[in-house]
Amino acid sequence: MSVSYERDMFNWRTSFSMPEAEASPQRRTLRAFGGEGEMRIHTMITAHSGCKGRPDNSLEYVRYALGCGADALEVDVHRRNGGFYISHDPSEDACPGLEEVFALVREGGMLLNCDLKAPGLERDVLELARSCGAEEQLLFSGSVCAGAMEEEEIRKRTFWNVENAVPAFWEQYKAGIPFTLEDVLRA
Repeated sequence: MSVSYERDMFNWRTSFSMPEAEASPQRRTLRAFGGEGEMRIHTMITAHSGCKGRPDNSLEYVRYALGCGADALEVDVHRRNGGFYISHDPSEDACPGLEEVFALVREGGMLLNCDLKAPGLERDVLELARSCGAEEQLLFSGSVCAGAMEEEEIRKRTFWNVENAVPAFWEQYKAGIPFTLEDVLRA
């Protein structure tokens, strides 16, 4: 489950994950609910695409984000002609390729949150990250398929959006009906 709040140039993301997705040194553990099989809460500060006036989903933004002090940076990912490009919306325009982003991130050492804009991209993006030497830095959010979450390699690096992970809570939230952390933990 992922909840994000934008604040200045950062996207604050709280994610709920199972113990097999242990926190990397770059993630800060805020509170752990003890015991095997229970959820752990991790908070990560993510530089949101286009932060501080940089062009959205651009290499200029990626270079800036690498030095801004966040735990990760976020790009929006689409597939086109057998490859991947970064852009918030589907585009026929020339957009930076995901390979270029992986090269910059690999050298900069920051985590990369690929916000997948269509389901079914997970495995291919992971393979591309692996071939570019950026596999250990890869995270997923966005349109991650429920079926892909069955694979540990995908699950351990995914911030599953609340509307996908717990649809009933999402509908409750959209309707303005509050729920508590205890409600989430019982689900």
